[in-house]
Amino acid sequence: MVILTEAIKDRLKQLGVECLLGVGGTISEGALFEPPCSIKWMATQLRFELGAFSYGVSGFYSKITSP
Repeated sequence: MVILTEAIKDRLKQLGVECLLGVGGTISEGALFEPPCSIKWMATQLRFELGAFSYGVSGFYSKITSP
């Protein structure tokens, strides 16, 4: 698991990934992001892929795959 810091959140933003998880939140290490995309208020424990123009919001996911 990757524990989010301000630096990680800033880097995601620079790469085109909107991240509304708070500092101290976690993202699974196997997560793959294809910008632009958005991850908001959701917990992830397994590897997943978030494609372009996709999002995950607190238990609701759109166009996310788990290989």
